[in-house]
Amino acid sequence: MKQHLFLKSVVNKWQLHGLTLLLALFSLTSKSHAQGNNNPNYNITTYLNSPSNGLIPFESVSIGTYLGKVKFYGVVLDSYINWTGTRWEMGYDFQGGDQIVDYIGWISYANYGDRPSGNGSDWTTVNGYPIASMSGTGVLFEPQYTAIPDANFEQALFDLGIDAINGDHQVLSSVISEVTDLQIYSRQISNLSGIKDFVNLRTLHFGGNQVTNLDLSGMSHIQNLYANSNQLTSINLSGLTSLSYFNCSSNQLTELNLQGLTQLSTFNCSYNQITSLDFSGIAGLGSIDCNFNQLSSLDVHGMLYLGGLSCAYNPISQLNVSGLTALTFLGFEHTSISQLDASGLTLLNYLYVADNQLTSLNLSNCPSLFYMYCNNNPNLTCIAVSDVSAASANTYWNKDATANYSINCDPVLAPTAVAQTFCAGVKVSELVATGSNLQWFAAATGGSALASNVTLATGTYYVSQTVGGSESDRTAVSVTLNTPVTTTFTQVSPICIGATLADLPTTSNEGIAGTWSPALNNQATTTYTFTPNAGVCATTANMTITVNATPALAAQSYFVARGFQLSTISGYGTSYKVFASANAVTILPASTILTSGTYYATQTQNGCESPRSMLTIQTYPLTALYSPACNSRLNTMADAISCSIVANATNYLFEVTGNGSTRTIYTSTNSFNLTQLQGTNAYNTAYSIRVAAGFNGQYGDFGSACSFTTPALANFTQVTASMCGTTLAALTTPLYCNQIAGAQAYRFEFTTGGVSKTIDSATNSVQINNLTGGAAYGTAYSVRVAAQVGGSWQSYGTSCTVTTPAASSQIRTNQCNTTLANRWSILYCSAVTGVTAYRFEWSNGGSTLTYTSSLSNMQLGNYTGWAVSTTYSVRVAVQFGGTWQAYGSACNVKTPATLAREISENETALTVKAVPNPFETEYVLMAQGGNQTPVQVSVYDMLGKQVEQFSVEASDLENRSLGTNYTSGIYNVMISQGDDQQVVRIIKK
Repeated sequence: MKQHLFLKSVVNKWQLHGLTLLLALFSLTSKSHAQGNNNPNYNITTYLNSPSNGLIPFESVSIGTYLGKVKFYGVVLDSYINWTGTRWEMGYDFQGGDQIVDYIGWISYANYGDRPSGNGSDWTTVNGYPIASMSGTGVLFEPQYTAIPDANFEQALFDLGIDAINGDHQVLSSVISEVTDLQIYSRQISNLSGIKDFVNLRTLHFGGNQVTNLDLSGMSHIQNLYANSNQLTSINLSGLTSLSYFNCSSNQLTELNLQGLTQLSTFNCSYNQITSLDFSGIAGLGSIDCNFNQLSSLDVHGMLYLGGLSCAYNPISQLNVSGLTALTFLGFEHTSISQLDASGLTLLNYLYVADNQLTSLNLSNCPSLFYMYCNNNPNLTCIAVSDVSAASANTYWNKDATANYSINCDPVLAPTAVAQTFCAGVKVSELVATGSNLQWFAAATGGSALASNVTLATGTYYVSQTVGGSESDRTAVSVTLNTPVTTTFTQVSPICIGATLADLPTTSNEGIAGTWSPALNNQATTTYTFTPNAGVCATTANMTITVNATPALAAQSYFVARGFQLSTISGYGTSYKVFASANAVTILPASTILTSGTYYATQTQNGCESPRSMLTIQTYPLTALYSPACNSRLNTMADAISCSIVANATNYLFEVTGNGSTRTIYTSTNSFNLTQLQGTNAYNTAYSIRVAAGFNGQYGDFGSACSFTTPALANFTQVTASMCGTTLAALTTPLYCNQIAGAQAYRFEFTTGGVSKTIDSATNSVQINNLTGGAAYGTAYSVRVAAQVGGSWQSYGTSCTVTTPAASSQIRTNQCNTTLANRWSILYCSAVTGVTAYRFEWSNGGSTLTYTSSLSNMQLGNYTGWAVSTTYSVRVAVQFGGTWQAYGSACNVKTPATLAREISENETALTVKAVPNPFETEYVLMAQGGNQTPVQVSVYDMLGKQVEQFSVEASDLENRSLGTNYTSGIYNVMISQGDDQQVVRIIKK
């Protein structure tokens, strides 16, 4: 069965690539089929019909031309397959007889329905095509092989299951064309002939072999190439347009052509004899390692994504790293470099330039530089830095004793300036001199620099410049001030928008000529500035010209009560005017009573009158209350009070006056009840009520008032007195109210922060955690209760304050009074539902440290300031609803005895690599070493903001795609596994 499947896969590959199918006449020997029958020899005299050429004998034909028409599909029921040593043979048992047709090669039986009936001698057609004298037929496939002359190479392919037969120095081309990852390292291979037929190869790892020459040209799918630790003297990489990772270290290369490798991001050619490298056209390189070669120069200009550059032990004499803003590692020990300007490399973490010929080293504006080694540079006496004190105190910076730190290693010359004349009133900021970071003084020596807003006086001022933190001597500057003429103009009166605005005068009342800006604008109020002509000592002047907008009086409809008079409109005749028609000359008299119909009106504001707008007036009768009857007593506070319906009214305004106050309520219907009013309603009290109809928010006059008396007795209840003013033990603690005889239900209303929520209960108790959306911890609620009596809800009783318990957490008890194994040991606290953050407080009596986490755990390795082997009192506070709650109970925890991470002898250190890096859409983290414990991953942008955090099993790390939601920029990825921690810097394009 294994042979059967293997052969089928091979033939399918032939069909896929359109190779030639050879059909030939031959004589077959007898053999047994699956049932064990013996069969005679058959002589093949079969011909097939060609639609265009008539009867033709079998010959070499194209699969695409004939195979689909001949259709030898499903003509048999059973089959067997056998390898004779030189070819594959397959037998088929015909239905209804014992005849067998032997085939050499493979025939698909994908369409069983095409099998004709009868035995072989009766088969005259298959799918409508005639078959003459069919006593057997043969099919022979000629497979394509790739020669593998190197026995060790073939042995490796056989061990990997790629080659079916070892020792014949060939492998099926169709099989290797599907291989994407080939790992053949350390197999003593000296010849990789045949490798170019691996046409779909993505990763090739043949490190640790004996290959001397290799041609990979045109293998455009290769992305990762490991050619290290061979004996290579030449390698052809032309056409490898997908290559991202390339390691050819520890070979015998003297030259290397990298042209066309536009996707290369990681490159290692250490330990060769290469004399020059050309990186032109490879803008995305993120890492270069070319230690121990014969390079005399190296051009890395413009490599904006280069994060690591190491080229020690080369005869390089010059190096320009300016503009390499992504650089974090720079290593150039044992070279001939004499000058290095690393200023402005804000991301640089590590710098190794020991054992060189340096005479100049500039490390200004390198805030991230953590490790620096420049020992054994006897000619280096001054190192330029931004902060001398900080540099001197940094124990991770190493230099020769003869070298000193300085803000500026070159003397600063005094700035140049000439005598200056101004109008009086100018500031120090108007003074001019040639130099950098200028400071002006009132004295030749000593004193403080003048502020830029200090007003100048006639006299001598002094200016210095500061370069690289060093200040120059001061230059004397003579200053003369003249008194300016104050310019004035006649104010222009306000205009209506769009009115003509005359040009402003270009000569002031004092005869000073000048210009105005900006250009005149008759569409908006604008402030204009007059500037005297150059050389005239006069003040500027400002004038604001007000442009009043024409009121926008839209055409609209109004509902007014019958008998409405125009005189009741405030400002009628001045601010508002009403006309009988669009062209009427005079306005309607103020005594005019409006009737239903069309009118035209204007509005005047700030002297600007609007165009006439059409007004549609609809008059209506005043409404009045009709149910219950006036002067009657309400049965309950919830009784409906209704008014007559007004045609076209959309809502109603009810006004209720009584018990010393007047209250209103807006409704969309013509009824309401007293319980809907704000405030409390008194029992056995008369209330006067009137109502006005509303039309889409416009309300008319009130109708006549009607008096009602409230019920004589109140059925109200409240929270039991013993629970008022208390803090609940838990959110599930029952809250009780006083019972009302005959009550059908109780409604508890909880109010906090102006928001009220209710819980209805058939009993006289509820639990606050049943509120919709839940209850807040540590919050005071005002609670009142209403009873349902006779099917009607009664008024709420007196309110009562009840406080929910505070949310709190503490360290798990099984970690109290323990010693953490290392700084990456996880310390847990109890999780609290609904909180957004946890704050861990560490105190040892002398100092207090805090750490905030979005999770209910923390690691000491994530922050600094703690002491080793020290017992701390640790307690935890939680953030709930944006507010930090009180700390929980304290617990003693002892810190580890050392900061060092420990690795057991049977483990290798965790090594993680981001691929690809830089990336455009997404990347993955590939780990080597470590162990099987979960991996913690945190991603931070360059401002320290966390953009991603998760935990994943070590085996699943590289299966998780990252970065799709990142913006373009540089990120630090922190990976932790037990004591192991690694930081990888990535770049998204």
